[in-house]
Amino acid sequence: NELTIANGSYSGVQCDDGILNVSDSTFTNNTNSGGVGGGIRSFGCTWTLSGSSFIDNSARQGGGIWSNYDSTGDVVDSTFAGNTASDRGGGIENFAGALTISNSIFTGNSGVSGGGIDNWGSLTVSCLLYTSVLGQRLIRRAIPPKKVYTEGNPNCARAWAFWISSWGKGYRTCEPHSSLRSSFC
Repeated sequence: NELTIANGSYSGVQCDDGILNVSDSTFTNNTNSGGVGGGIRSFGCTWTLSGSSFIDNSARQGGGIWSNYDSTGDVVDSTFAGNTASDRGGGIENFAGALTISNSIFTGNSGVSGGGIDNWGSLTVSCLLYTSVLGQRLIRRAIPPKKVYTEGNPNCARAWAFWISSWGKGYRTCEPHSSLRSSFC
């Protein structure tokens, strides 16, 4: 921990059927242009991130992190900035796994869909601060049967039940905002 993982050409870190704990580390400029997971690629892992940054990583899916259906991930107090996906999940691609995110920042991430997070699995969120590339949705596929849970404000829970677009402004998801379409709250 307290590592800098930079300029990797086939994911910064790969975890296959194991346990990965990362704290106070930086993943920057890692790529997997034809594959998944620029910063971290998880196949069947249980992983935890705390106080870490994912900056300017890129991949076809999951510019920052790609986590598959056998994976369980927990993101706490971390930042995802400027990550890109040529397909989906600029910040994180949760491909049918279980993911929990709390007290984290998503800013300037982009993908064809799910600029911040592309979710195909179970997603629990608590107080995210996010900004996004104009027109990019923070989360895609947050509609049942995919499950999204929030802690705190019930208006936030309703908002997360739909796709959220930040339209280039910063918000905390635990508070309702006028930029959310009227049907959200």
